Amino acid sequence: MDDFCGWIQCLRRLRQLLNDGVMSISEFPTAATPAGAPLLDQELIFSVLMQVARRKLLVAMADKKPQTAAELMHAGRGRGSCCADSNFLTSTLKNLKLMMDAGIVVQTEDSRDRRRALYSLAPGLNVTKEGEHTVFDFGFCVVRLSPDGD
Repeated sequence: MDDFCGWIQCLRRLRQLLNDGVMSISEFPTAATPAGAPLLDQELIFSVLMQVARRKLLVAMADKKPQTAAELMHAGRGRGSCCADSNFLTSTLKNLKLMMDAGIVVQTEDSRDRRRALYSLAPGLNVTKEGEHTVFDFGFCVVRLSPDGD
């Protein structure tokens, strides 16, 4: 847990440097983007990774078929007052929207029920399992998450 807290502090400091204009995303070294890899917004990905509810959504989508927001809403349950039952779906949809903006998640139409949207991880995003942990390789950073998003 101490390593995770240190990692979060590092992300917060990095975000502060970006917000203050001391650094820009273009200054970060990145590997060559492999063919078929999704175009990712690095700054938004750090925003996604900052919140435990979004990390839980990532883990929930890692090894499953496309799911609806209603199916994902309990997986993305965070902490705090926004986690009341009435707010589950709304906060899940907002989190999924941010994850789509970052290029991590894609939305497709449900072929059986065209009124519903299905959400899944972007094709080409490198996801592997290490025991019970899920490893996400975004090209510029690698994140190893437990099933509870930590």
